[in-house]
Amino acid sequence: MRVDAAALYAFLQHRGILAGTPPPMPALLQPATPFDGSLTLRAPCAGFVVFLHKPGAWIERDEPVVHVIDPITGATQVVCSATRGVMYMRSAIRFAATGVQLCKVAGATALEGGVMVSA
Repeated sequence: MRVDAAALYAFLQHRGILAGTPPPMPALLQPATPFDGSLTLRAPCAGFVVFLHKPGAWIERDEPVVHVIDPITGATQVVCSATRGVMYMRSAIRFAATGVQLCKVAGATALEGGVMVSA
């Protein structure tokens, strides 16, 4: 709790809301990425969703990120990333319909037709 309070206090100092010299900014965990470098991975078919990585994981291009398993046939569809970057979001669903958003990967380069912001 004290760590959170100290971080909030430092943030308010950096913003100039509170007086005092703020501590140095912490280093970024990952380099900043462009908004249109965000890749949304979607379910290619309906099925059970098995994530292979947690948010914050570094994902390489063409690396498997999600398995979607058909509950009737048992066939597995592998969803791979088309860019390298950090997985920064994944859905909480465990059963997906076709086309449902599964997760997002923030890449360092802008993607053609990349969506800048989505809900």
